[in-house]
Amino acid sequence: MALDEMIEQLAFGRSMPKMNSCIGLAISSEMMFVSEARIKDGKPAVDHLLRIPIPSAGKDTLTRVAGSLNTELLTDTEKIAGLLKPAMSQTKWGSTNVVVSISHHFGLLRYFTMPSVDRKFWKTAIPSEAKKYIPIPFGDLVYDFQVIPVPPGPDKRPRFGVLFGVIHRKNLDSVRAIAEKLDLKLLGVELAPCSVERLWDSLGGQAESQPYGQVHFDGGWLRILLSENGVPIFFRELLLPDDGVSLDLRKVDLSGCIDFCRKQLGAKPPVRINVSGVNGSLAAWKESFGQEIGLPVEFRDISKALGLKAGEWGGYASLGGAIRFLHNTPIKIELSQSNKVSEEERQAAKAIFALAAVLSAFMLVAGFARSTAASIKSVELAKLKRQSAMIPAFQGKSADQIQKLIQEMEDKANSFSNFLGGQHDFTKILEVVADDAPDKLWISGIHYSSTIGEIGTAARTPRLLKLKGGVMAESLASEQETAMEFKAKLQADVRFNKVFNCIAPSIVTNTTGATSSTEQTQSPQSLNQTQETRTSFDIDCSAKRR
Repeated sequence: MALDEMIEQLAFGRSMPKMNSCIGLAISSEMMFVSEARIKDGKPAVDHLLRIPIPSAGKDTLTRVAGSLNTELLTDTEKIAGLLKPAMSQTKWGSTNVVVSISHHFGLLRYFTMPSVDRKFWKTAIPSEAKKYIPIPFGDLVYDFQVIPVPPGPDKRPRFGVLFGVIHRKNLDSVRAIAEKLDLKLLGVELAPCSVERLWDSLGGQAESQPYGQVHFDGGWLRILLSENGVPIFFRELLLPDDGVSLDLRKVDLSGCIDFCRKQLGAKPPVRINVSGVNGSLAAWKESFGQEIGLPVEFRDISKALGLKAGEWGGYASLGGAIRFLHNTPIKIELSQSNKVSEEERQAAKAIFALAAVLSAFMLVAGFARSTAASIKSVELAKLKRQSAMIPAFQGKSADQIQKLIQEMEDKANSFSNFLGGQHDFTKILEVVADDAPDKLWISGIHYSSTIGEIGTAARTPRLLKLKGGVMAESLASEQETAMEFKAKLQADVRFNKVFNCIAPSIVTNTTGATSSTEQTQSPQSLNQTQETRTSFDIDCSAKRR
Protein backbone atom coordinates (compact mmCIF):
# COMPACT_ATOMS: atom_id res chain seq x y z
CA MET A 1 0.00 0.00 0.00
CA ALA A 2 1.36 3.45 -1.00
CA LEU A 3 2.13 5.95 1.76
CA ASP A 4 -0.56 8.43 0.65
CA GLU A 5 -3.22 5.71 0.52
CA MET A 6 -2.20 4.48 3.98
CA ILE A 7 -2.42 8.01 5.41
CA GLU A 8 -5.84 8.55 3.80
CA GLN A 9 -7.05 5.28 5.25
CA LEU A 10 -5.79 6.03 8.78
CA ALA A 11 -6.58 9.75 8.90
CA PHE A 12 -9.80 9.97 6.88
CA GLY A 13 -11.12 6.41 6.95
CA ARG A 14 -10.88 6.19 3.16
CA SER A 15 -9.78 2.87 1.74
CA MET A 16 -10.43 0.70 -1.24
CA PRO A 17 -12.46 -2.46 -0.66
CA LYS A 18 -10.55 -5.70 -0.82
CA MET A 19 -10.97 -7.03 -4.34
CA ASN A 20 -9.83 -10.03 -6.28
CA SER A 21 -11.29 -8.57 -9.45
CA CYS A 22 -12.93 -5.37 -10.66
CA ILE A 23 -15.24 -4.27 -13.48
CA GLY A 24 -14.09 -1.75 -16.08
CA LEU A 25 -16.51 0.29 -18.21
CA ALA A 26 -15.21 2.22 -21.24
CA ILE A 27 -17.57 4.69 -22.89
CA SER A 28 -17.05 6.43 -26.23
CA SER A 29 -19.49 8.15 -28.56
CA GLU A 30 -20.12 4.95 -30.55
CA MET A 31 -19.29 1.98 -28.36
CA MET A 32 -19.18 0.75 -24.77
CA PHE A 33 -16.98 -2.04 -23.42
CA VAL A 34 -17.57 -3.82 -20.12
CA SER A 35 -14.87 -6.09 -18.72
CA GLU A 36 -13.81 -7.83 -15.56
CA ALA A 37 -10.14 -8.39 -14.86
CA ARG A 38 -7.88 -9.56 -12.08
CA ILE A 39 -4.13 -9.77 -11.49
CA LYS A 40 -2.51 -13.17 -11.85
CA ASP A 41 1.25 -13.64 -11.44
CA GLY A 42 1.69 -9.87 -11.55
CA LYS A 43 -0.08 -9.49 -14.91
CA PRO A 44 -3.71 -8.78 -15.88
CA ALA A 45 -5.99 -11.71 -16.60
CA VAL A 46 -9.30 -11.16 -18.42
CA ASP A 47 -12.42 -12.82 -16.98
CA HIS A 48 -15.06 -11.13 -19.17
CA LEU A 49 -15.13 -8.58 -22.00
CA LEU A 50 -18.35 -7.35 -23.62
CA ARG A 51 -18.70 -5.02 -26.60
CA ILE A 52 -21.95 -3.04 -26.65
CA PRO A 53 -22.72 -0.62 -29.56
CA ILE A 54 -24.61 2.59 -28.92
CA PRO A 55 -27.43 2.86 -31.49
CA SER A 56 -27.94 6.09 -33.41
CA ALA A 57 -24.53 7.31 -32.38
CA GLY A 58 -23.72 9.53 -35.28
CA LYS A 59 -22.37 12.94 -35.98
CA ASP A 60 -25.12 14.58 -33.96
CA THR A 61 -23.72 13.10 -30.76
CA LEU A 62 -20.12 14.10 -31.37
CA THR A 63 -18.49 17.30 -30.22
CA ARG A 64 -20.29 19.96 -32.20
CA VAL A 65 -18.31 23.10 -31.46
CA ALA A 66 -14.56 23.44 -31.07
CA GLY A 67 -13.65 24.09 -27.47
CA SER A 68 -16.53 22.12 -25.98
CA LEU A 69 -17.25 18.62 -24.72
CA ASN A 70 -20.14 16.33 -25.58
CA THR A 71 -22.68 16.52 -22.77
CA GLU A 72 -25.71 15.14 -24.67
CA LEU A 73 -24.99 11.45 -25.13
CA LEU A 74 -24.57 10.58 -21.45
CA THR A 75 -27.51 12.71 -20.35
CA ASP A 76 -29.95 9.90 -21.23
CA THR A 77 -28.79 7.64 -18.40
CA GLU A 78 -31.85 5.41 -18.76
CA LYS A 79 -30.86 4.61 -22.34
CA ILE A 80 -27.22 3.84 -21.45
CA ALA A 81 -28.17 1.71 -18.46
CA GLY A 82 -30.83 -0.04 -20.57
CA LEU A 83 -28.16 -1.06 -23.07
CA LEU A 84 -25.78 -2.33 -20.40
CA LYS A 85 -28.15 -4.26 -18.15
CA PRO A 86 -29.32 -6.96 -20.60
CA ALA A 87 -25.79 -7.65 -21.77
CA MET A 88 -24.37 -7.81 -18.24
CA SER A 89 -27.22 -9.97 -16.96
CA GLN A 90 -26.12 -12.82 -19.23
CA THR A 91 -22.75 -13.06 -17.43
CA LYS A 92 -21.89 -13.88 -13.84
CA TRP A 93 -19.74 -11.11 -12.45
CA GLY A 94 -17.40 -11.58 -9.55
CA SER A 95 -17.35 -7.91 -8.47
CA THR A 96 -19.73 -5.02 -7.94
CA ASN A 97 -17.03 -2.34 -8.11
CA VAL A 98 -16.50 -0.41 -11.33
CA VAL A 99 -13.97 2.06 -12.75
CA VAL A 100 -15.18 4.09 -15.74
CA SER A 101 -12.85 5.14 -18.54
CA ILE A 102 -14.14 7.87 -20.88
CA SER A 103 -13.03 8.86 -24.37
CA HIS A 104 -11.93 12.29 -25.55
CA HIS A 105 -15.54 13.16 -26.41
CA PHE A 106 -16.41 13.55 -22.71
CA GLY A 107 -13.12 14.64 -21.17
CA LEU A 108 -9.64 15.86 -22.03
CA LEU A 109 -6.13 14.88 -20.96
CA ARG A 110 -3.17 17.21 -21.26
CA TYR A 111 0.46 17.04 -20.20
CA PHE A 112 2.59 20.18 -19.82
CA THR A 113 5.62 21.46 -17.97
CA MET A 114 5.85 24.59 -15.86
CA PRO A 115 8.32 26.33 -13.52
CA SER A 116 8.52 24.67 -10.14
CA VAL A 117 6.41 26.28 -7.40
CA ASP A 118 5.96 25.44 -3.75
CA ARG A 119 3.44 22.71 -3.01
CA LYS A 120 1.11 25.08 -1.15
CA PHE A 121 0.55 27.02 -4.40
CA TRP A 122 -0.27 23.98 -6.56
CA LYS A 123 -4.01 24.30 -6.06
CA THR A 124 -4.11 27.70 -7.77
CA ALA A 125 -0.98 27.81 -9.94
CA ILE A 126 -1.46 24.51 -11.80
CA PRO A 127 -5.12 25.05 -12.89
CA SER A 128 -4.16 28.56 -13.96
CA GLU A 129 -1.38 27.13 -16.14
CA ALA A 130 -3.71 24.40 -17.47
CA LYS A 131 -6.10 27.01 -18.88
CA LYS A 132 -3.48 27.76 -21.54
CA TYR A 133 -3.88 24.23 -22.92
CA ILE A 134 -7.59 23.52 -22.30
CA PRO A 135 -9.79 26.17 -24.02
CA ILE A 136 -12.93 25.33 -22.04
CA PRO A 137 -14.44 27.39 -19.19
CA PHE A 138 -13.24 25.73 -16.00
CA GLY A 139 -16.44 26.61 -14.20
CA ASP A 140 -18.18 23.70 -15.97
CA LEU A 141 -15.34 21.22 -15.43
CA VAL A 142 -14.20 18.82 -12.75
CA TYR A 143 -10.45 18.34 -12.89
CA ASP A 144 -7.61 16.48 -11.25
CA PHE A 145 -3.86 16.58 -11.75
CA GLN A 146 -0.68 14.89 -10.67
CA VAL A 147 2.81 16.34 -10.58
CA ILE A 148 5.69 14.40 -12.14
CA PRO A 149 9.31 15.30 -11.30
CA VAL A 150 11.36 16.15 -14.40
CA PRO A 151 14.93 17.43 -14.89
CA PRO A 152 15.55 21.21 -15.19
CA GLY A 153 14.95 22.76 -18.60
CA PRO A 154 17.53 24.30 -20.96
CA ASP A 155 17.61 27.42 -18.75
CA LYS A 156 18.64 25.21 -15.76
CA ARG A 157 15.62 26.41 -13.79
CA PRO A 158 13.66 23.84 -11.72
CA ARG A 159 10.41 22.65 -13.23
CA PHE A 160 7.94 19.80 -13.06
CA GLY A 161 5.56 18.04 -15.38
CA VAL A 162 1.80 18.03 -14.86
CA LEU A 163 -0.67 15.43 -16.08
CA PHE A 164 -4.01 17.25 -16.11
CA GLY A 165 -7.41 15.69 -16.78
CA VAL A 166 -10.87 17.25 -17.01
CA ILE A 167 -14.45 16.04 -17.37
CA HIS A 168 -17.61 18.07 -17.81
CA ARG A 169 -19.61 18.25 -14.61
CA LYS A 170 -22.75 17.02 -16.39
CA ASN A 171 -20.91 13.98 -17.74
CA LEU A 172 -19.61 13.11 -14.28
CA ASP A 173 -23.13 13.29 -12.84
CA SER A 174 -24.35 11.03 -15.65
CA VAL A 175 -21.60 8.47 -15.02
CA ARG A 176 -22.54 8.34 -11.34
CA ALA A 177 -26.21 7.86 -12.22
CA ILE A 178 -25.37 5.05 -14.67
CA ALA A 179 -23.31 3.19 -12.07
CA GLU A 180 -26.13 3.55 -9.55
CA LYS A 181 -28.69 2.18 -12.02
CA LEU A 182 -26.43 -0.82 -12.63
CA ASP A 183 -26.14 -1.42 -8.87
CA LEU A 184 -22.39 -0.93 -9.08
CA LYS A 185 -20.12 0.98 -6.74
CA LEU A 186 -18.20 3.66 -8.61
CA LEU A 187 -14.55 3.60 -7.52
CA GLY A 188 -13.12 6.01 -10.05
CA VAL A 189 -13.37 7.85 -13.36
CA GLU A 190 -10.40 8.40 -15.66
CA LEU A 191 -9.52 9.11 -19.27
CA ALA A 192 -8.94 6.37 -21.86
CA PRO A 193 -5.24 7.10 -22.59
CA CYS A 194 -4.45 6.61 -18.87
CA SER A 195 -6.32 3.31 -18.78
CA VAL A 196 -4.75 1.98 -21.99
CA GLU A 197 -1.18 2.82 -21.01
CA ARG A 198 -1.71 1.21 -17.61
CA LEU A 199 -2.80 -2.00 -19.35
CA TRP A 200 0.09 -1.96 -21.82
CA ASP A 201 2.68 -1.30 -19.12
CA SER A 202 1.22 -3.96 -16.81
CA LEU A 203 1.86 -6.66 -19.43
CA GLY A 204 5.54 -6.22 -18.65
CA GLY A 205 4.85 -6.66 -14.94
CA GLN A 206 5.58 -3.00 -14.11
CA ALA A 207 5.54 0.50 -15.57
CA GLU A 208 7.99 1.24 -18.34
CA SER A 209 11.11 2.97 -17.04
CA GLN A 210 12.25 4.17 -20.47
CA PRO A 211 10.30 6.56 -22.74
CA TYR A 212 8.60 4.81 -25.62
CA GLY A 213 5.95 5.34 -28.28
CA GLN A 214 2.98 3.21 -29.24
CA VAL A 215 1.05 3.32 -32.51
CA HIS A 216 -2.19 1.38 -32.37
CA PHE A 217 -4.38 0.54 -35.37
CA ASP A 218 -8.06 -0.10 -34.71
CA GLY A 219 -10.12 -0.33 -37.91
CA GLY A 220 -9.74 3.00 -39.64
CA TRP A 221 -8.51 4.73 -36.50
CA LEU A 222 -4.85 5.28 -35.67
CA ARG A 223 -3.85 6.32 -32.18
CA ILE A 224 -0.40 7.57 -31.17
CA LEU A 225 0.69 7.54 -27.53
CA LEU A 226 4.07 8.72 -26.26
CA SER A 227 5.03 7.78 -22.70
CA GLU A 228 7.64 9.04 -20.25
CA ASN A 229 8.01 8.24 -16.54
CA GLY A 230 5.14 5.78 -16.86
CA VAL A 231 2.53 8.41 -17.82
CA PRO A 232 1.12 9.45 -21.24
CA ILE A 233 2.68 12.80 -22.18
CA PHE A 234 1.22 12.90 -25.70
CA PHE A 235 -1.90 11.38 -27.27
CA ARG A 236 -3.34 11.79 -30.73
CA GLU A 237 -5.95 9.93 -32.74
CA LEU A 238 -6.94 10.33 -36.35
CA LEU A 239 -9.15 8.59 -38.90
CA LEU A 240 -7.25 7.20 -41.88
CA PRO A 241 -8.84 6.84 -45.33
CA ASP A 242 -9.41 3.40 -46.81
CA ASP A 243 -9.40 1.83 -43.33
CA GLY A 244 -5.82 2.93 -42.81
CA VAL A 245 -4.34 0.88 -45.63
CA SER A 246 -2.74 3.72 -47.57
CA LEU A 247 0.64 4.82 -46.21
CA ASP A 248 0.00 8.53 -45.68
CA LEU A 249 3.02 9.27 -43.45
CA ARG A 250 2.59 13.04 -43.75
CA LYS A 251 -0.86 12.85 -42.20
CA VAL A 252 0.33 10.63 -39.38
CA ASP A 253 3.54 12.68 -38.88
CA LEU A 254 5.01 10.47 -36.17
CA SER A 255 8.34 12.29 -36.30
CA GLY A 256 6.50 15.61 -35.78
CA CYS A 257 4.81 14.20 -32.67
CA ILE A 258 8.19 13.18 -31.25
CA ASP A 259 9.73 16.58 -32.10
CA PHE A 260 6.82 18.36 -30.41
CA CYS A 261 7.40 16.46 -27.16
CA ARG A 262 11.12 17.10 -27.33
CA LYS A 263 10.86 20.84 -28.03
CA GLN A 264 7.70 21.86 -26.19
CA LEU A 265 7.77 19.46 -23.27
CA GLY A 266 11.50 18.90 -22.87
CA ALA A 267 10.92 15.14 -23.13
CA LYS A 268 13.55 12.61 -24.06
CA PRO A 269 13.16 10.87 -27.41
CA PRO A 270 11.61 7.41 -27.17
CA VAL A 271 13.98 4.46 -27.14
CA ARG A 272 11.62 2.44 -29.37
CA ILE A 273 8.25 2.50 -31.10
CA ASN A 274 5.70 -0.29 -30.61
CA VAL A 275 3.11 -1.05 -33.28
CA SER A 276 -0.06 -2.91 -32.30
CA GLY A 277 -3.58 -3.59 -33.50
CA VAL A 278 -5.01 -4.89 -36.77
CA ASN A 279 -4.30 -3.42 -40.20
CA GLY A 280 -3.93 -4.87 -43.65
CA SER A 281 -0.66 -2.98 -44.23
CA LEU A 282 0.77 -3.35 -40.75
CA ALA A 283 4.15 -4.61 -41.98
CA ALA A 284 4.45 -1.71 -44.41
CA TRP A 285 3.56 0.80 -41.70
CA LYS A 286 6.14 -0.73 -39.39
CA GLU A 287 8.87 -0.42 -42.03
CA SER A 288 7.87 3.15 -42.91
CA PHE A 289 7.95 4.29 -39.29
CA GLY A 290 11.44 2.83 -38.90
CA GLN A 291 12.72 4.71 -41.91
CA GLU A 292 11.05 7.97 -40.85
CA ILE A 293 12.27 8.24 -37.26
CA GLY A 294 15.38 6.05 -37.32
CA LEU A 295 14.38 4.15 -34.16
CA PRO A 296 13.71 0.46 -33.52
CA VAL A 297 10.10 -0.41 -34.36
CA GLU A 298 8.61 -3.56 -32.86
CA PHE A 299 5.28 -5.28 -33.30
CA ARG A 300 3.49 -5.97 -30.04
CA ASP A 301 0.66 -8.49 -30.09
CA ILE A 302 -1.30 -7.21 -27.11
CA SER A 303 -4.49 -9.12 -27.87
CA LYS A 304 -2.57 -12.40 -27.84
CA ALA A 305 -0.90 -11.52 -24.54
CA LEU A 306 -4.36 -10.95 -23.03
CA GLY A 307 -5.96 -13.97 -24.68
CA LEU A 308 -8.34 -11.85 -26.81
CA LYS A 309 -9.49 -12.35 -30.36
CA ALA A 310 -9.58 -8.64 -31.18
CA GLY A 311 -7.51 -5.73 -30.01
CA GLU A 312 -9.85 -2.77 -29.88
CA TRP A 313 -8.95 0.47 -28.18
CA GLY A 314 -12.15 0.59 -26.15
CA GLY A 315 -11.59 -2.94 -24.85
CA TYR A 316 -8.08 -2.01 -23.73
CA ALA A 317 -9.43 1.11 -21.99
CA SER A 318 -12.02 -1.00 -20.18
CA LEU A 319 -9.42 -3.53 -19.00
CA GLY A 320 -6.98 -0.77 -17.98
CA GLY A 321 -9.68 0.80 -15.83
CA ALA A 322 -10.53 -2.56 -14.27
CA ILE A 323 -6.99 -2.99 -12.90
CA ARG A 324 -6.79 0.62 -11.64
CA PHE A 325 -6.86 -0.45 -7.98
CA LEU A 326 -5.51 -3.96 -8.48
CA HIS A 327 -2.11 -3.08 -9.90
CA ASN A 328 0.55 -0.64 -8.76
CA THR A 329 0.51 2.23 -11.23
CA PRO A 330 2.16 5.66 -11.45
CA ILE A 331 -0.97 7.10 -13.10
CA LYS A 332 -3.09 8.62 -10.33
CA ILE A 333 -5.55 10.88 -12.17
CA GLU A 334 -8.97 10.46 -10.51
CA LEU A 335 -11.96 12.47 -11.77
CA SER A 336 -14.82 10.93 -9.79
CA GLN A 337 -14.04 13.06 -6.70
CA SER A 338 -15.39 10.17 -4.58
CA ASN A 339 -14.10 10.73 -1.04
CA LYS A 340 -11.23 12.68 -2.56
CA VAL A 341 -8.75 14.08 -0.05
CA SER A 342 -7.29 17.48 -0.90
CA GLU A 343 -3.56 18.10 -0.95
CA GLU A 344 -3.86 20.45 2.03
CA GLU A 345 -5.64 17.79 4.07
CA ARG A 346 -3.09 15.18 3.06
CA GLN A 347 -0.17 17.42 4.06
CA ALA A 348 -1.83 18.25 7.38
CA ALA A 349 -2.35 14.55 8.07
CA LYS A 350 1.30 13.85 7.22
CA ALA A 351 2.42 16.58 9.61
CA ILE A 352 0.24 15.17 12.38
CA PHE A 353 1.55 11.65 11.81
CA ALA A 354 5.13 12.95 11.78
CA LEU A 355 4.55 14.76 15.09
CA ALA A 356 2.95 11.65 16.53
CA ALA A 357 5.95 9.61 15.43
CA VAL A 358 8.34 12.05 17.15
CA LEU A 359 6.29 11.99 20.36
CA SER A 360 6.10 8.20 20.23
CA ALA A 361 9.87 8.00 19.86
CA PHE A 362 10.32 10.38 22.80
CA MET A 363 7.92 8.37 24.95
CA LEU A 364 9.72 5.19 23.96
CA VAL A 365 13.09 6.62 25.01
CA ALA A 366 11.59 8.01 28.25
CA GLY A 367 9.94 4.67 28.98
CA PHE A 368 13.20 2.86 28.39
CA ALA A 369 14.99 5.26 30.75
CA ARG A 370 12.31 4.78 33.41
CA SER A 371 12.47 1.03 32.98
CA THR A 372 16.25 1.08 33.40
CA ALA A 373 15.94 3.24 36.53
CA ALA A 374 13.30 0.88 37.93
CA SER A 375 15.58 -2.09 37.31
CA ILE A 376 18.43 -0.38 39.17
CA LYS A 377 16.15 0.47 42.08
CA SER A 378 14.91 -3.12 42.11
CA VAL A 379 18.49 -4.37 42.46
CA GLU A 380 19.12 -1.92 45.30
CA LEU A 381 15.89 -2.98 47.01
CA ALA A 382 16.92 -6.61 46.73
CA LYS A 383 20.21 -5.77 48.43
CA LEU A 384 18.37 -4.03 51.24
CA LYS A 385 16.04 -6.98 51.71
CA ARG A 386 19.04 -9.21 52.15
CA GLN A 387 20.03 -7.10 55.17
CA SER A 388 17.71 -9.10 57.42
CA ALA A 389 18.89 -7.41 60.64
CA MET A 390 16.99 -4.25 59.76
CA ILE A 391 13.77 -5.91 58.70
CA PRO A 392 12.44 -6.96 62.21
CA ALA A 393 12.68 -3.36 63.42
CA PHE A 394 10.08 -2.28 60.85
CA GLN A 395 7.82 -5.32 60.86
CA GLY A 396 4.25 -4.73 62.05
CA LYS A 397 4.58 -0.91 61.83
CA SER A 398 2.71 1.50 59.64
CA ALA A 399 4.41 3.96 57.30
CA ASP A 400 3.99 6.83 59.78
CA GLN A 401 5.45 4.77 62.64
CA ILE A 402 8.43 3.78 60.50
CA GLN A 403 8.98 7.41 59.54
CA LYS A 404 8.88 8.49 63.22
CA LEU A 405 11.32 5.73 64.17
CA ILE A 406 13.72 6.81 61.44
CA GLN A 407 13.48 10.44 62.58
CA GLU A 408 14.34 9.49 66.15
CA MET A 409 17.32 7.49 64.95
CA GLU A 410 18.51 10.46 62.88
CA ASP A 411 18.17 12.83 65.90
CA LYS A 412 20.26 10.48 68.06
CA ALA A 413 22.88 10.22 65.35
CA ASN A 414 22.99 14.01 64.96
CA SER A 415 23.37 14.55 68.73
CA PHE A 416 26.13 11.99 68.96
CA SER A 417 27.91 13.46 65.96
CA ASN A 418 27.73 16.92 67.57
CA PHE A 419 29.28 15.53 70.72
CA LEU A 420 32.05 13.76 68.87
CA GLY A 421 32.55 16.51 66.36
CA GLY A 422 33.10 19.12 69.10
CA GLN A 423 36.00 17.38 70.84
CA HIS A 424 39.46 18.88 70.69
CA ASP A 425 42.82 17.98 72.17
CA PHE A 426 42.83 19.96 75.47
CA THR A 427 46.58 19.64 75.88
CA LYS A 428 47.04 21.61 72.68
CA ILE A 429 44.82 24.35 74.09
CA LEU A 430 46.98 24.54 77.24
CA GLU A 431 50.05 24.62 75.04
CA VAL A 432 48.71 27.65 73.22
CA VAL A 433 47.89 29.41 76.50
CA ALA A 434 51.42 28.77 77.79
CA ASP A 435 53.02 30.03 74.58
CA ASP A 436 50.98 33.26 74.49
CA ALA A 437 51.31 34.12 78.24
CA PRO A 438 53.79 37.02 78.87
CA ASP A 439 56.62 36.58 81.36
CA LYS A 440 55.02 38.84 83.98
CA LEU A 441 51.68 37.02 83.84
CA TRP A 442 50.70 33.74 85.46
CA ILE A 443 47.65 31.44 85.33
CA SER A 444 46.18 30.50 88.67
CA GLY A 445 43.04 28.69 87.51
CA ILE A 446 41.55 27.01 84.42
CA HIS A 447 37.93 25.96 84.07
CA TYR A 448 36.75 24.14 80.87
CA SER A 449 33.23 22.88 80.13
CA SER A 450 31.57 21.26 77.04
CA THR A 451 28.12 19.63 77.21
CA ILE A 452 25.56 18.29 74.71
CA GLY A 453 21.83 18.89 74.67
CA GLU A 454 19.14 16.42 75.39
CA ILE A 455 18.61 13.44 73.11
CA GLY A 456 16.21 14.37 70.34
CA THR A 457 17.67 17.84 69.85
CA ALA A 458 20.55 18.78 67.66
CA ALA A 459 21.44 21.85 69.77
CA ARG A 460 24.60 21.85 71.88
CA THR A 461 25.75 24.43 74.48
CA PRO A 462 28.94 26.26 73.48
CA ARG A 463 32.34 25.20 74.83
CA LEU A 464 33.53 27.44 77.70
CA LEU A 465 37.07 28.14 78.95
CA LYS A 466 37.77 30.43 81.90
CA LEU A 467 41.34 31.55 82.57
CA LYS A 468 42.06 33.08 85.95
CA GLY A 469 45.42 34.66 86.86
CA GLY A 470 47.46 37.66 87.88
CA VAL A 471 50.08 40.13 86.66
CA MET A 472 53.01 41.73 88.42
CA ALA A 473 54.96 44.55 86.84
CA GLU A 474 56.65 47.84 87.69
CA SER A 475 53.40 49.76 87.78
CA LEU A 476 49.66 49.28 87.83
CA ALA A 477 49.32 50.60 84.28
CA SER A 478 51.98 48.23 83.05
CA GLU A 479 50.18 45.29 84.65
CA GLN A 480 46.93 46.21 82.93
CA GLU A 481 48.71 46.51 79.57
CA THR A 482 50.26 43.05 80.09
CA ALA A 483 46.84 41.50 80.74
CA MET A 484 45.38 43.09 77.61
CA GLU A 485 48.44 41.98 75.64
CA PHE A 486 47.73 38.38 76.73
CA LYS A 487 44.12 38.69 75.57
CA ALA A 488 45.24 40.13 72.21
CA LYS A 489 47.71 37.28 71.66
CA LEU A 490 45.06 34.67 72.32
CA GLN A 491 42.69 36.42 69.97
CA ALA A 492 45.30 36.60 67.22
CA ASP A 493 46.48 33.02 67.62
CA VAL A 494 44.90 30.94 64.84
CA ARG A 495 45.19 27.75 66.87
CA PHE A 496 43.26 29.23 69.77
CA ASN A 497 40.78 31.18 67.68
CA LYS A 498 39.84 28.00 65.81
CA VAL A 499 38.44 26.57 69.07
CA PHE A 500 37.36 29.73 70.91
CA ASN A 501 36.33 32.62 68.74
CA CYS A 502 34.87 34.79 71.47
CA ILE A 503 37.26 36.15 74.16
CA ALA A 504 36.05 38.51 76.89
CA PRO A 505 38.69 39.71 79.42
CA SER A 506 37.95 41.15 82.86
CA ILE A 507 40.73 42.94 84.79
CA VAL A 508 40.48 43.53 88.54
CA THR A 509 42.82 46.04 90.31
CA ASN A 510 43.31 45.93 94.08
CA THR A 511 44.60 49.37 95.19
CA THR A 512 44.10 48.90 98.93
CA GLY A 513 47.45 49.61 100.64
CA ALA A 514 49.27 49.88 97.38
CA THR A 515 50.40 53.55 97.54
CA SER A 516 54.00 54.50 97.01
CA SER A 517 54.42 55.62 100.60
CA THR A 518 53.17 52.39 102.05
CA GLU A 519 55.24 50.31 99.60
CA GLN A 520 58.37 52.12 100.76
CA THR A 521 57.70 51.31 104.44
CA GLN A 522 56.83 47.64 103.81
CA SER A 523 59.23 44.78 104.19
CA PRO A 524 60.35 43.01 100.99
CA GLN A 525 58.19 39.96 101.81
CA SER A 526 55.10 42.08 102.46
CA LEU A 527 55.83 44.18 99.35
CA ASN A 528 55.89 41.10 97.05
CA GLN A 529 52.61 39.85 98.48
CA THR A 530 51.01 43.22 97.92
CA GLN A 531 52.20 43.48 94.29
CA GLU A 532 51.06 39.92 93.44
CA THR A 533 47.51 40.68 94.47
CA ARG A 534 47.44 44.18 93.03
CA THR A 535 46.21 43.16 89.48
CA SER A 536 44.25 40.01 88.61
CA PHE A 537 42.25 39.04 85.55
CA ASP A 538 39.50 36.69 84.36
CA ILE A 539 39.30 35.77 80.65
CA ASP A 540 36.12 34.02 79.45
CA CYS A 541 36.54 32.16 76.18
CA SER A 542 33.64 30.57 74.37
CA ALA A 543 32.97 28.89 71.02
CA LYS A 544 29.84 30.46 69.51
CA ARG A 545 28.27 28.86 66.40
CA ARG A 546 29.13 30.68 63.24
